[in-house]
Amino acid sequence: FSPQDIYNVDGSGLVFNKQPNSSNVRLVPNKTLRGGKDEKTQITTFHIVNQDGSDKRKLWIIGRAQTPKAFRENKVNTANLPVIYQFNKRAWMLSGLWYEFLHSLNDEMRINHRHSALISDNHPSPPPSERPPIDYTGPPPPTLTNITLIYLPPCKTAYLQPLDMGIIKSFKAAYRRLYTEYMVERFNEFGATPKKIDILKAIYLSSTAWDSVTPSTIQNCWTK
Repeated sequence: FSPQDIYNVDGSGLVFNKQPNSSNVRLVPNKTLRGGKDEKTQITTFHIVNQDGSDKRKLWIIGRAQTPKAFRENKVNTANLPVIYQFNKRAWMLSGLWYEFLHSLNDEMRINHRHSALISDNHPSPPPSERPPIDYTGPPPPTLTNITLIYLPPCKTAYLQPLDMGIIKSFKAAYRRLYTEYMVERFNEFGATPKKIDILKAIYLSSTAWDSVTPSTIQNCWTK
């Protein structure tokens, strides 16, 4: 396979309202900080990149609700979002979504007369299309004609998967920066910051953060 036709896919949890761990603000003398709980609500981001960085696919966001409150309030058409929004109760890349992704990618490759290699970790959530989970009840798994699935060996994902070599880390660092900048802008404009952002704002911040990951970053992580 040529570098343009070798892809890596991986999902990662994003706690989209997690506050920074530190700041440059000095505490006022004789004042104490009140404790609080860390935010744990997360969405899943699903990333697809090829080896030479020429095809960084639109980000997938997987939430828990089919139509989150923020979507209803803003009359959002999911087809117009800058990401591909999916949902399930666990907010994770479950077997049904994985097969939907494979089916769509295989059809695209077939139409464009391409054959590609797709590298994935060996976690149970992306099962082989020829061996669906025993309890799987979703749509039939796709027949892959133009995709060769390559699963990384056990216990080697952290050493061999390009997306784990810094691509997802770069995305999350950009998201935290954008999140903090947004909170500072809100404070400067209104004198206070919201306690949380909603999933719609998180989607737009995630899309911008993913756009900021450069082809050179992707290439360097594949080389590493």
